[in-house]
Amino acid sequence: MTKTADKIIKVGDNVFYPGHGVAKVTGVEEHAFGDIAQEFFILELERGGKSMVPTTHRDELGLRPLVSARKARALLKQVIEEPELDDSVRWKDRAQAYTERLKSGAPERYTEVLQELLHRAKNDRLSATEQRLLDTARSFFVGEVGEALSLAPEKVEERLAAVSQ
Repeated sequence: MTKTADKIIKVGDNVFYPGHGVAKVTGVEEHAFGDIAQEFFILELERGGKSMVPTTHRDELGLRPLVSARKARALLKQVIEEPELDDSVRWKDRAQAYTERLKSGAPERYTEVLQELLHRAKNDRLSATEQRLLDTARSFFVGEVGEALSLAPEKVEERLAAVSQ
């Protein structure tokens, strides 16, 4: 069990790992690299694969517990609201801003990306880059909100489908 920033992460917990989405902590192991031994969280990524995250760098890498059910419900409300879209910004600049928001791992930020791209997709065809960003934001949202609310991914997708129509 490791405590950082007053948030405890332990084996068996589901966590959010920016760039990867939801992951399950399957263990904590110590590995030596030369004379330096370091403790790592062993993560099984929801999207497939495994990762090792140094327990001492957890905060700077953005590894965090999942949002609460209350927060997940607020994110569901947020994503269905009509966003304010600035069409004066070039799509390449928007894509760069979306990428930065997704990298942050903050649930409000990836929900903003999802919200904006879902609404843009209703009226316009998205570029390949925007579609990839939409898919990433959707994956993060469905994984974390679904887990926090104990909803199957299909149920979360049903709620998102209402936004797309």
